Amino acid sequence: DASHSNEGCDQAQKVFGAQQDTIEASCERTGLTSILQYVGKASGIDAAVMRSLNEADALKALSVARYLVATNGAPLPEIEEWQLRHSLPYQNGMSEVSYHNLFVVLGHDETARQKLFVNLSKGIISDGIFYDSTTISTYSENINEARYGFNKDHDGLPTIKILTFYSRNERRPIAFSMQPGNIPDQISLPNALSALDFLHIRHCIVVTDTGFCTEDSLTSYVRNNVKYLTLISSTRKWIKPIVKDALSVFDNLSSLNAYDLDISQYTTSIFHEFSWQRERTRGGKTKGESESVRRRVYVHVFKSASRANTASDAFKRELVRLKERIEQNLDLSATDNERKAQFFSVTKGRGGIKVSYNEEACRQALKLKGIFVLVSNSIKDADVALTLYREREWIEEFYGTMKNKADGGRTRTWSYETFKGRVTVQFIALCYYSWLYRKLTEMKSSLGQPNGDSKHDLEENIKLEKKLRSWLENKSLHQILLWFDCIETTKARRNGKIHSWTTELTIRDKLFLEKLGMKVS
Repeated sequence: DASHSNEGCDQAQKVFGAQQDTIEASCERTGLTSILQYVGKASGIDAAVMRSLNEADALKALSVARYLVATNGAPLPEIEEWQLRHSLPYQNGMSEVSYHNLFVVLGHDETARQKLFVNLSKGIISDGIFYDSTTISTYSENINEARYGFNKDHDGLPTIKILTFYSRNERRPIAFSMQPGNIPDQISLPNALSALDFLHIRHCIVVTDTGFCTEDSLTSYVRNNVKYLTLISSTRKWIKPIVKDALSVFDNLSSLNAYDLDISQYTTSIFHEFSWQRERTRGGKTKGESESVRRRVYVHVFKSASRANTASDAFKRELVRLKERIEQNLDLSATDNERKAQFFSVTKGRGGIKVSYNEEACRQALKLKGIFVLVSNSIKDADVALTLYREREWIEEFYGTMKNKADGGRTRTWSYETFKGRVTVQFIALCYYSWLYRKLTEMKSSLGQPNGDSKHDLEENIKLEKKLRSWLENKSLHQILLWFDCIETTKARRNGKIHSWTTELTIRDKLFLEKLGMKVS
């Protein structure tokens, strides 16, 4: 046996040489992770997180956030396998225990969270701050803050409400707060204004929808000297006469919006009285005493022709349905009874129930279809007001991203504090998303456009940019990131000497990374 073994060694030495090489090697996917590393640095998000949390927790939070962005919100337990091929800031490795403990710590550390919001809001120069809410449903019976109330997903579950500040100029979220799901949006505005003051965000316009627009909320703006733009109900008592005046001019071509011919618009300004009860005795005035001020309010009334047609058709179908139910003497809901009294004349005789339309009431109701009203204490121009309000839809997109791409559709935790910590990490991931969305939007708008630079405006270069733009327009953000996830870096050590090589890039891929701001060798 020994002789056979020696013969085998002799044969190996003849084939491979007398000295066997010492080899160590690793292969890691670096394309996608390099992009996220660059985003974290260029956006200032990583620096804000590192300044707000202790080093270990900051690295863990950034690791989970990057994982959520990279995987389009894949379930967190899959991070253990994913990190085998992808590097993360927390190099000791993320496990289910480590990210759960992170959520618990962040959920109890309000100081760290507020530091994060302060650091994210530094340097904000936005002329508009969007403020809105969404609800997160839960099956948990252990979260007291999850209550039955308005549920935006309409799934019948108790919810926790998340309210978010979103910067228009930077096009990213800067802070959030949480409250039980049964708290109405209308009463949350005073706390929101206090939070903005804490963040030192001033000289901006707060933009909200009608859910936040009450007389009390408008009064809060006035008392805190805050600029606002908000959607208001067209049936509000002091708005009705203005809407009536607007209806008389909407048939004129001069009322058309210059940038959107679907929109007719009317603007006026009025002095509106805001009143409140004093909360404390001071300066010779007693607690509970009534105070009031008159302030100028700009009222912008809009009518969308397309929305009016759609709403009118739906209204007519509903009236025909209701007329049939009345004639058949069927049970009606409270809402149907109100419509019955407003839009129909009903008589009973030997021949049965006779129902006829109240034509004048129906005509008046149809005139109001497609109408919406914005009020502001600072924006005089209807075009500017409409543009700013429409951009508020970015926050709706943000909430959609949170639920669909950051694993945020359900709480998946069994305590409120853990859930709060989880949302904090998801919030960091959404900051990455928002920065990338903004950058891609800017990139697509400039690609293929001459800019006066002779080198840039070469026909060949413009052609390459147009191809890149076409590719980007047909890809989602996740598909773009996945495209670069195939780039691998192999590192190999042989007898102490290190070698490395990375998957080659196409000309288009290099152009994309350069336009993103990354250095490409």
